[in-house]
Amino acid sequence: MTTTKNYTVLDSISEANGTSLQGYITCSYSLLVELFGSPMEGDGYKTQAEWIVKTDDDIVFTVYDWKESTDPLNITEWHIGGNSGKAVEAVHDIVNRKYEERTSYVARFKRLQYF
Repeated sequence: MTTTKNYTVLDSISEANGTSLQGYITCSYSLLVELFGSPMEGDGYKTQAEWIVKTDDDIVFTVYDWKESTDPLNITEWHIGGNSGKAVEAVHDIVNRKYEERTSYVARFKRLQYF
């Protein structure tokens, strides 16, 4: 697993060029805002909310909704984009470090399997 110490939330969509779906996180919108701040506005068609993040290990990942008609405040299934499965591992690490003292469920992850 990737150990991520620090990360930066980016404000340029160009930083996410070349990323694609790598997995999912099931969590609340408020958890994502707590971790990454307010999202960038989406394109109004495919996405409504998106975060682009770069770790100190140079892993760029995105967390976004995809073709949801629901208000982002009510979305619980979010897509994780990146250049490899390390994107999902990085998000997982960030959530675990933030909530390691909690014993209750805060997020669930699913990594895509390629054959």
